[in-house]
Amino acid sequence: MTATDALKIVCSPVKVLKKAVQTPSYLAPLLVLVLFVVAQFSVSYIVLSRSYVEQTVPTGLNGDLWTENATLWSVNEGVTVHQNFLDYVNGTYYGNSSIEFTALNSEMIRAEIRLPETSVDCSSDGFRNVTFRVKLYPGGSTVKNASLRLLSLNDSYFVHDLTEEFQACSTMYWNNITLPVGGGEWQTVGSTANWQNITGVVINVGFNESSVTLRLDGLFFKSRFRTPLEINAASYLANSVLNAFTQYIMRWLILTGLVYFILKGLKVVVLWKPLMVAVGTAFMTLTVQAIASIALAWLTLPPLYYPFEYWAGVPGESTAAETRLVAAVAKFYQSSFILQAVVYAWLFGLTAILVHEAAGFKWSRSLVVAFGSLSITVLVGLLLGF
Repeated sequence: MTATDALKIVCSPVKVLKKAVQTPSYLAPLLVLVLFVVAQFSVSYIVLSRSYVEQTVPTGLNGDLWTENATLWSVNEGVTVHQNFLDYVNGTYYGNSSIEFTALNSEMIRAEIRLPETSVDCSSDGFRNVTFRVKLYPGGSTVKNASLRLLSLNDSYFVHDLTEEFQACSTMYWNNITLPVGGGEWQTVGSTANWQNITGVVINVGFNESSVTLRLDGLFFKSRFRTPLEINAASYLANSVLNAFTQYIMRWLILTGLVYFILKGLKVVVLWKPLMVAVGTAFMTLTVQAIASIALAWLTLPPLYYPFEYWAGVPGESTAAETRLVAAVAKFYQSSFILQAVVYAWLFGLTAILVHEAAGFKWSRSLVVAFGSLSITVLVGLLLGF
């Protein structure tokens, strides 16, 4: 059996599988393996090139670092700062505490953090939003004025009025304040302020009374989207090749082993190599599926934007983000499901043919063996995630 015989299985399955059993050669299934890996790699490349993941600073991999460490913050006289481990944003990326500022003898809270990072780029090529969550006690009605400063080079900074936003804050839930950066309503103070170099954040809130508390959590710069290929192309593409190779080999070994041991249990004299070559050749169906998936991905997948909320795990927000993504990929998944069903039906028929040729069974018995072995292979694949 030659390697090119695997390509003929589409039009002459009985002839090809009979030849695989009688004159087995691993060249044919190895060719199928190479074609499968190349096709799966192509699908992965299309998906990765159309997937845009929102980047943040801090990254969130170790929680929202800026609101997890009270020692990073400096405050004005009459104000204390500490971590609050009882009241914080409930989410995967928000850690297990918030920062609490309490003014006992002051009608002003000025909270400043010098970013541990050298600087943050908020220009047109960098991050597009700054976001944070606040709670005020006794409430927003006590706010007289509020502003946010983004510190830059030397003593220069950008400032944005937040009086209305803070006056609307509730004590019942975490209030999300998100502002676009890079221009707009920001005022520039100082000649060296540069959106490419944001080095710190200052929150100023004036109150009508002196006993107030401000809790802060989830301070991030965000809305910079990059594809996995931009982040680490070599790693992601290498993983796609490894996953495709592993998926093929595992299916090949499991289906071959099941058919082999079922036939052995039925007292059939069967050799491993002819059976394995025949199964590997029949897996040309999976290669056809992978090639068809290239077309499906190219035609049906829109640009997919994975916002920070999708990963952050805040109840309600993550569900809404997931719902939008599911809707965006619905056509691709529906088409892929139909293609998968057709390919499994095709592989079931080819498995029955190779059982018939290897064991000499009647077609009814061959169909039963094929159905049992393929069903178990699919179930094991689902359990193992391939």
